[in-house]
Amino acid sequence: MSTPTFPVRLVIGQPPEGLPAGSIILNAPRPLYGSQEWRGEFCHGIFYVAVFPDQERRAWMLSEDYSLDAWEIRFLTAEEWRQRVMAYGAKMCENYKVKFEDYDFADFEQSYRVALSDGREQP
Repeated sequence: MSTPTFPVRLVIGQPPEGLPAGSIILNAPRPLYGSQEWRGEFCHGIFYVAVFPDQERRAWMLSEDYSLDAWEIRFLTAEEWRQRVMAYGAKMCENYKVKFEDYDFADFEQSYRVALSDGREQP
């Protein structure tokens, strides 16, 4: 059984401490299956799980969570987010032959968020 491809949400912050490397963090509007569960700030819902890489029945959990409308959560630092936004801005300026200096971070960030939400950019 292969791992389903979840919609991805980028979040500025840190995952809970102590999660094994390779854990997949999911969020949904309903309880999910996972190795570790918690409730947190609303993103796509308040229910979160981490599915550990060595979890018995991992493939089954991920498949069930996919059917429960789970989204994968990927954490970034504020600096990583800034770098992504600015790289996107540079690419857009090059594509549209406009001056990078004519725009600020807020302009690029708003455009990047829209591009992520409509699928023109991948997380």
